[in-house]
Amino acid sequence: MNKHDDPENRNLLLYLLVAFVWTWVFWLSLFLLSKSPLEDPSAVPFFVIGGFGPFIAAVSVTHFTEGKDAVRRLVKKGINYRFKKIWFIPIFLFFPAVNGLISLVGVMTGFTLDLVWLSNPLILVPTFLLLFVLNGTAEEFGWRGYALEKLQRGYGAAVSSLILGFIWWLWHIPLFFLGYYGDLPMWLYLIQIVIWAILFTWIYNNTNRSVFATMIFHAMANLTVGYMFPVSQFGLSLPIFFGLILTPLLTSLIVVIWGPRRLAR
Repeated sequence: MNKHDDPENRNLLLYLLVAFVWTWVFWLSLFLLSKSPLEDPSAVPFFVIGGFGPFIAAVSVTHFTEGKDAVRRLVKKGINYRFKKIWFIPIFLFFPAVNGLISLVGVMTGFTLDLVWLSNPLILVPTFLLLFVLNGTAEEFGWRGYALEKLQRGYGAAVSSLILGFIWWLWHIPLFFLGYYGDLPMWLYLIQIVIWAILFTWIYNNTNRSVFATMIFHAMANLTVGYMFPVSQFGLSLPIFFGLILTPLLTSLIVVIWGPRRLAR
């Protein structure tokens, strides 16, 4: 990158430092205290507050380095709905469609999947809203609204996504020590989150850089894998390996069709 880009690099590094320190202090404290948010209700506030590291970092670093007007511009991205509404189709349906297909393969090959929400589908609405706040708001202002913006000024969209995907994965590492991901291998989660990073960039760049769009996309991703079609119940089996082929293939097609430089028309 050019020398005049050095301040941007320093700002990005400062953002990452604040995001990681904030989150890891809370999450690693739970690990040292042997408290899991899945088992101990008293651990939940620490877990939730820690998850807001990317948001805290984006707002504070933006204010410190660029001022109040830049913070307002960042926050406005979270309510930016001025994009082609056809993009709501992949935003809401991409993850349910893919995981639904993986689930179908699993059922057809003899596996069972516990879909408790089918008895009361309306429970998905408050769950989505909760994830919109705890995942979408907590993370997307930072990862897409701030970090991706900085990265794309020096790298293409695809390369920026790969870099950010690895950083995003690294940020989540303490949750493995807390047992949050169960038996999910770290390498499999790395593949998943790097692919997600590419898809999130694709959504972000095609929705007029709307953090609001990626907040919904993030909530739908976690709603799907955690509640609607929790394919992790299959373990490392045939349907999971089918998914390891299907999702990268679809993502590769998106990169080819929309172009690796911008991932947008």
